[in-house]
Amino acid sequence: MKKLALVLTILTSSLALHSQNQTDSLRTLLEEKFSTGTTHINVLNDLAHLLRKSDPTNSLAYAQEALKLSKAMNYKNGECDAKINMGLYFWLKSSQEKGLKYGLGALEISDSTQYNNGQMEACLLLALVYNQLKEFEKAEKFSNNALTLALLLKNSEGIARAYNSIGNLHRKLKDEEGAFHYYQLGLTYLENNNNFPIKISLLGNVAHHYLTKDEEREKTRLILDEGLKIAQALKDKYGESWIRLGMGILFKDLGDLIKAEEQFSIIERSGTAETGTLLDTYIHLINLNTNLGNGNEAHRYQVKYSKIRDSLFNLERAHKIAELEVLYQTEKKEHTIQLLEKDSRLQTIWKNILFVGVLLTISVAYIICRLHRSKEQKAKQLLEIQQILNKKLSEINQLNSKFFANISHEFRTPLTLILAPIEEIQKNKSLSEKEKRLLSLMNRNANRLLDLINQLLDLSKLEAGRMSLSVKSGNISNFIKVIASSFDTWATNKEIEFVKQIRVDDQVVWYDDDKVEKIITNLLANAFKFTPNKGIVTLTASLNEMDLKKTLSVTISDNGPGMREGEQNQIFSPFYQSKQTAGFGTGLGLSLAKELVNLHKGNITFQSKVGTGTTFFVELPVSSEAFSTEQMPDPDEISSVKNQYPTIAKDYVEKVEDMEQEYVSYSNESSLNHSISYS
Repeated sequence: MKKLALVLTILTSSLALHSQNQTDSLRTLLEEKFSTGTTHINVLNDLAHLLRKSDPTNSLAYAQEALKLSKAMNYKNGECDAKINMGLYFWLKSSQEKGLKYGLGALEISDSTQYNNGQMEACLLLALVYNQLKEFEKAEKFSNNALTLALLLKNSEGIARAYNSIGNLHRKLKDEEGAFHYYQLGLTYLENNNNFPIKISLLGNVAHHYLTKDEEREKTRLILDEGLKIAQALKDKYGESWIRLGMGILFKDLGDLIKAEEQFSIIERSGTAETGTLLDTYIHLINLNTNLGNGNEAHRYQVKYSKIRDSLFNLERAHKIAELEVLYQTEKKEHTIQLLEKDSRLQTIWKNILFVGVLLTISVAYIICRLHRSKEQKAKQLLEIQQILNKKLSEINQLNSKFFANISHEFRTPLTLILAPIEEIQKNKSLSEKEKRLLSLMNRNANRLLDLINQLLDLSKLEAGRMSLSVKSGNISNFIKVIASSFDTWATNKEIEFVKQIRVDDQVVWYDDDKVEKIITNLLANAFKFTPNKGIVTLTASLNEMDLKKTLSVTISDNGPGMREGEQNQIFSPFYQSKQTAGFGTGLGLSLAKELVNLHKGNITFQSKVGTGTTFFVELPVSSEAFSTEQMPDPDEISSVKNQYPTIAKDYVEKVEDMEQEYVSYSNESSLNHSISYS
């Protein structure tokens, strides 16, 4: 035994020297500024890890400094290690919420960078926190994950810590033999290594197992002696408190109450014990002083015990529990006598209460059942009525769609027949200038009417679900620029400042050129129509990319009259016109744009204020993953649309401009007072 003690003394002396030298070396690197950049951050994290139990205040300071520098340098591994050290600090201080916050943050970073050591440390921290929160399934999951990573890294300390965590979990679940098995497994990986604080915890856990079994007393003492020497060498105050708790229990079991009280008092005075260890210490001090007849001392420890419990549980309940633990032995007999005296009376009272309670329960249950059945019948009737109404509304909507489609077709046929002779007459070179202008005006208005009918047909198809997407790949930057350039003449005629901010790279994306052209053309036409002379219209386009998914963002704004708040919820309704813009157009353009955006799986919103103007925001997916196989071209039909430029916008603007100019000229000649409107 003397030889064993001598060996332990030599080992722990060298261990203390090694631990102190390591800490001093790291501090020298900081003070002499030998470390810079990421190396400096690693030194701070190493110091925080070494001092987490012996000097927790400085450990937290080093971790906070490391976190700050890591974020500034975008050093993810350093940020991960700093969060783990901070999480361990708060776990030791029983601040589980903050421990969980930093643990999850560290795990997220280590997962994103495949930092295996960081993943292992984060899992170990989260296992500790969830174990303390009694969420045992999560604790088991993270403990097993940490063990897998530690075995992969061949990290003996990490393996030992993982086995200790699993053992603690089994102990919380009252599986003492299972816990003992994992504690022993952890010790096998640290058999010849005393440099890690986890060995102190494992030795203490094994000793506490023997103490609960009341066996292996001599072996228990040797284990505790070894753990104490390592804890003192590493200056691990938390580990030392855990070992001294075991020593106090051992001396108490051996009947040496003086030595037992001495160990418990050292823990109480240290001020560095974990909350659970300190609570257990106070319980033993209360019982010890009660048995020794030291009532004042027992009461003093009871007060301290109550204060700690009050910080963790309900104040009143914790105080009663602490009080009962001290007074239990003296009040037990008196309490038993009182219970026996009341027992006979309580039995009679409870029988009466039970009978009345059963009767009331049956009555209430019957009433509730009747009410429930009545409610179910009414709900069923209302549901049937609602289904009938929905069916009728659906039929009405279908009839409306068919009506618009049919009437549009009926209008389009005679318009086509009107346009053909007009175009034939226009080819006659002997026409006078006035006749040419009149024929041109007729042609433009007939074409405009045809455009409106086509818009009605498009809306009808969209509502009936018969319009589909046909996407192709192409350069959308050039595509948008061509659409925008079609409005330059209109801007010049009205002296409007047309600002174009097309921040789109020359990259190929996927979109339906017909639908996108109609969306942008309708929104720009709407902006130009309601913008006064010398006003401003702005078009902004950009490509955004998130998680490899590309989105086209288009913003169109004007400084026109704007809309009142009460009217804004109707802006996308077909044929709706606000009071601010009554007489301008037909109210179809925005409704069609909204439906086309939805068809393109996008989103459209707007902001408007009276006297300030209106801004529309459009978001459209332009990645191939956003569209189904039916919406994509066949492999042998895929062709780039980068050279296919839009024509709808150009034709639309030319028609509007020519209509305005020809109408003004014609009005001046014939002194007619007509008005032109367009959607």
